[in-house]
Amino acid sequence: MVAADPALEVGDLRTDHAVDPLGIDEPRPRFSWQLRSGRRGVVQSAYRLIVQEDGGDRGTHTVWDTGWLQSDVQLGVEYGGKPLRSTTGYSWSVQIRDDVGEEAQSAVATFETSFLQEGDWVAKWIACVAKTPTVQSPLFRREFTLSERVVRGRIYVSGLGYHELWVNGVLVGDAVLDPAWTDYRSRIFYVTHDVTQLLRKGGNVVGVALGNGWFEPFPSPVASQLCPQFILEVRLDLADGSQQVIATDGSGEWKTTVDGPVVDHSIYGGTTYDARREIPGWAEPGVAHLSTGARWRSAIIVEAPGGRLQAQPLEPIKVVDVLTPAKVTRLSDTTHVVDFGQNFAGWVRIRLDAEPDAEISLRHAELLDDDGHVNTVNLRSAAATDRFIVSDDSPRWHEPKFTYHGFRYVQVEGALRSFGAEDILGQVVRSDVSKTGSFRSDHDLLNRLHQNIVWTEASNLHGLPTDCPQRDERLAWLNDMTVRAEEAVHNFNLARLYGKWFGDILDTQGAETGAIADTAPHVRFGHRPADPVSSSFLLVPWLLAMHYGETRWIERHYERLDAWVTYLASLREGGLILQSEIGDWAPPVEQAVAGSAGAGAVSAKTPGGLISTCFLFLNLELMAQFARTLDRSEHETDYLREADRVRQSINERYFDRHAGSYGSGNQSSNSIALYTGIVPTGYEDAVLDNLVRDIADHGYHLTTGNLCTKFVMDVLGRAGRTDVAMRLLEQRTYPSWGYMIDKGATTIWERWEHVTGGPLAAMASHNHPMYGAVDSWFYRFLGGISPTPDRAGFGHFLIEPQLAESVGSVECRLETVRGLVGSSWTVGSGATVFDIDIPANSTASILLPCPEKSTVLEGGRVIEVGPPTPLDGVRAARREDAGIRLEVGSGRYRFVVHKLKG
Repeated sequence: MVAADPALEVGDLRTDHAVDPLGIDEPRPRFSWQLRSGRRGVVQSAYRLIVQEDGGDRGTHTVWDTGWLQSDVQLGVEYGGKPLRSTTGYSWSVQIRDDVGEEAQSAVATFETSFLQEGDWVAKWIACVAKTPTVQSPLFRREFTLSERVVRGRIYVSGLGYHELWVNGVLVGDAVLDPAWTDYRSRIFYVTHDVTQLLRKGGNVVGVALGNGWFEPFPSPVASQLCPQFILEVRLDLADGSQQVIATDGSGEWKTTVDGPVVDHSIYGGTTYDARREIPGWAEPGVAHLSTGARWRSAIIVEAPGGRLQAQPLEPIKVVDVLTPAKVTRLSDTTHVVDFGQNFAGWVRIRLDAEPDAEISLRHAELLDDDGHVNTVNLRSAAATDRFIVSDDSPRWHEPKFTYHGFRYVQVEGALRSFGAEDILGQVVRSDVSKTGSFRSDHDLLNRLHQNIVWTEASNLHGLPTDCPQRDERLAWLNDMTVRAEEAVHNFNLARLYGKWFGDILDTQGAETGAIADTAPHVRFGHRPADPVSSSFLLVPWLLAMHYGETRWIERHYERLDAWVTYLASLREGGLILQSEIGDWAPPVEQAVAGSAGAGAVSAKTPGGLISTCFLFLNLELMAQFARTLDRSEHETDYLREADRVRQSINERYFDRHAGSYGSGNQSSNSIALYTGIVPTGYEDAVLDNLVRDIADHGYHLTTGNLCTKFVMDVLGRAGRTDVAMRLLEQRTYPSWGYMIDKGATTIWERWEHVTGGPLAAMASHNHPMYGAVDSWFYRFLGGISPTPDRAGFGHFLIEPQLAESVGSVECRLETVRGLVGSSWTVGSGATVFDIDIPANSTASILLPCPEKSTVLEGGRVIEVGPPTPLDGVRAARREDAGIRLEVGSGRYRFVVHKLKG
């Protein structure tokens, strides 16, 4: 089924600025592109990349021309031309030649440098130091006059914890909660705005509103000690050829006040907005702002937070969707409860029609009490309440600032003259990463589970991968990410966000020990050293390489990764790591230690030493793979030798060869042994049989925690036991995913129990991604899509779909860095149809599940097993135990498997 138009095209040009989190390397842009062609088997044979500098009146001139390079590389080509200049615009394009000599020219893409050296800044950090009774949001303004028209205007700004930027009364951009959270002692992000069209000849004003954000996420009883601060620089090219710079400084030109409308705010507590204190004209030229009585003073220079200033290297947080209420319930004259029908992260936009001076409060929650009021028991100390004080008789739309919530329900309290579903909207807020994956089947429960997982993941992407969006936590836990990270990269493009978060982990690493922390950035929760289960430190750069072709994180920080693994190895006693505080966290409550950490989340039946030491083994195997990637063969040998020693130690202590089981013989112990590959040769089937037997003995329920739940599913998938895996997925009684859904869940819970109160409520988020790790199973086993280390970034990959008896059709689609990868199948009465999409400049190894007595057709032609098949795009075909293996080039294929009679 060759497309009608075989023309070669180049598209989806992407530019990344490779900010090294440690500031070791000079930032260099990296270029990537996709190829498209209706012809099958397209391979890029050469490219030529040209970068030009925009010289303004001087015109453009070339700063890098690679010439024609014989290469199939299309991802992450690092700039290698003349030194780039700060705050300068550039354009680039690429020409491609394919394997038959056809050429194609891309469109022109642009990028712009910011400050390539921290010394390029002339601005200083400034703040408003004032004693206030509550945590108020300071406002800043700087008025200036321009004698000429602006031909190019940029503002570079970082306001901590969050900031809003205004120019001449206009809010700049659509990003919210900017900049992304980092450890401000290590790194601070700034953002760049094009304000050319907002500035004018004559009087102008730049305004900044600051919020505490993660600079101080907790409400403070000593609010006067809180001092959000910012740094800003305006750089202008004027029509007469002159340049002008306006920067934050101590000259007295920057004026500030704490008399604005945000009178209390915090990440966890919410925002109090007093509309009576609004200052008309505060970010506009003129003196209108003085007529309100607000007290303005000069801003002062303050000490910098300490971290390196870096251009923000990831997508900003935005309002990405808007929800309308599913139901509004009137509980009394002054109380309404809004149900959005979906648990999500963000806030509400509400139209308030009330008497002047009326106070309206909005309490956010994931649950309802039996009487219909919101149940906030699982929020712990997070108030999650926004308040608005009405200024006059005019109905107005309001939304909070510098906070966000995780919720499905909102309890609106206050004397409103009218209120209905048309007066409130749910603003869905997350990092503006694109959705890349989709899964659909004819099985309603699988579809609903996938949908719930995607909503859960989306609710926890706010510049980093948080554990929950609602309570007094919202942190990036490495133990959760050890299993969750793979699910996430199937559903969203996280190349930039994961690169940034990998830097957050590096920021926690000890210079002396090499130990990292349990959370990154490391605040309030977790320890350093992290629990040994925190293999996400290695898995995240591994996923960046496998899914996006981004090997630079491994290349540049190989020694730092090794330092952590070396530290873990040093903890061994008798060959084993017995240190285990987290382990297989939060199994069903009857499998846990009552009264233990996490409201009883420590496993009672899975040996912590087995879990910790298995992760050391996994880390050593990963380091061997990293060494192989970097052609460090001597290191690879050393890692594999050490891994073998660890395997032997685990088996000597925890493996019962007679019984064919590990540890206590429970699902967690046997699944992690099979998953990591420590089981001695010849015993794999026995351990798998014990795992399956235990699942059956528990009525096809899981007894696992956050880590080994994924391992059970993956082990079953690898062994071809889709029948058992599907019985777990289709389970509707506790503990199971179906149980969550039948209890009304629209996202994934933190624990298997349905908790609305009681002793478990201290750890009972209803929007927690760790048990959503199973979603990668849909892509990797039902869809069969898996990248391989050979030509990482889907240059070469596997498609090995597994059929399930209770599923008649599956459609998996994954937008990769090279283009669409698709794997779909439909079981019919006489044949099974497989639709496969392979992007240009990629190859795939496809395993079609089919009985020995069957015929496989593509495009109406029979595929012969044996010598290379003379079919367009199909390079080889051979019979394996599980079906027919095909080696194919790029293109769209439809394979039809007919089972022969007799």
